[in-house]
Amino acid sequence: MAAFDELLAKLNSVTGEGDALLDCYTSLWREGMLLSGEQYKEIVHGLLKIKKTTEQSKCHDLLTEGVLYTFHPSYGNGIDKLTEAIEAFKKINNKGGEGAVQSLFVIHHKNNGALGKAQEYVQASIQNIGEDKTYLQFMMVNYYQAGEIHHLLKDYDAAITYYNTGLTYATDNPGFETRLYAGIGTVYRDNNESEKAHDYFKRALELSIETDNFVMESRTYADIGNYHFQKQDFEQAVSFQQKSIALRQQHNIKNPLITNYIELAEAYQKLNKPEKALNNALLAEKLAKEQNNIPSGTYSFTVSKTGYGYENVYSIEFLGGGTMYRDLNLSQTPTASVVAAQAIQTIGTGTPTVHNVQITTTLTPSPETIEGVVFVSSPSNTFVNGISGNYSYFYSFALPVGTGSNVTSININALSLYGLGFTSGSTVYFAVYTIGLYSAYTNPITGLTVYTSLSNAPIFTSCLVP
Repeated sequence: MAAFDELLAKLNSVTGEGDALLDCYTSLWREGMLLSGEQYKEIVHGLLKIKKTTEQSKCHDLLTEGVLYTFHPSYGNGIDKLTEAIEAFKKINNKGGEGAVQSLFVIHHKNNGALGKAQEYVQASIQNIGEDKTYLQFMMVNYYQAGEIHHLLKDYDAAITYYNTGLTYATDNPGFETRLYAGIGTVYRDNNESEKAHDYFKRALELSIETDNFVMESRTYADIGNYHFQKQDFEQAVSFQQKSIALRQQHNIKNPLITNYIELAEAYQKLNKPEKALNNALLAEKLAKEQNNIPSGTYSFTVSKTGYGYENVYSIEFLGGGTMYRDLNLSQTPTASVVAAQAIQTIGTGTPTVHNVQITTTLTPSPETIEGVVFVSSPSNTFVNGISGNYSYFYSFALPVGTGSNVTSININALSLYGLGFTSGSTVYFAVYTIGLYSAYTNPITGLTVYTSLSNAPIFTSCLVP
């Protein structure tokens, strides 16, 4: 029986609060990645219709909605629902539930480029969930996300360790086991260990086919296509991308299709088939227009391959109705640009030395515009897209210095600088940008976080590391 049918049967057997309802929640959290967005929504809406009297069940409703909106954001606001959920869990002192919500906050912060904040939530979530078996599914989320974070930071050994730890929790969860195998494969691929990567992609593919996991099967076909692209076997790259596309079209999985079409365009360009390259790029643009996930504006789509050097095939610009998705190199100039920055060394009583970076912008920052700081070892304007290197980091959501002020402030703990490889007495440069609300995505080929809506150039300031 397919995962959706099993979940639907469990839902229909629930007559009220009790063990059957809890089993339905935990089964959905565990098996949800095997469902399409519409299937997941149907189960969630069925759960919400069941009358709840206990605060625990009400918390589980909020958490389940938060999961839906996190993985399928077109249905609702994940951050708002998760904020509501974590407050509800705190009121009943449910640490495990609080940890489950924190694991989902990890995803939001990671996707926004706030990797430091995401790491903080990983550790808090792991501690809060502990041995609470009700929420062990979210422990796997933590280790998977921690693997992705360290992959982005190019700490490949740590990424593999986190993924392998996640596998110890996934013995009874083939859906997550498949995802973790694929994650390990991408780390080996980006560390130029292509044969190890291919081995893990094969494991992921075999398990996804065995368990009828069409979501991961389609992703793994795309991963294997990327493997063949790296090996410069462009005909095979096309073949596997086409297999991925066929599955995603069959099951109406639209967003990842954008990446498929872009990567097909790249492969066809390498095969000297410019008409097919352009046709696939236009399909990517058409699908992007339909998603309506970022504000109206003019966006430039460029076929490129970060990590192999930029190979600009052509650009398409259109007004509004676009979406940001990994492997698309988008740009958006915010309305409030950075005009000045100053780094001030301060020492708080009983706390480590921090650097206080004050940022002045042309306008008062709005909810759609935030400031970001990247730590670098030397000033350079090359960090506008594809920020890389162990010394790079990203902070966001600066605090206003005063009401209505166009000056904001970010406090940076010196321990964070030490952890990034800076030594006492060395100079740390702060590259300060203004970025839009939809700020970043992960390039699956390079593992880099690409900041898509940075101001045109950063303002640099520096301090000595204490």
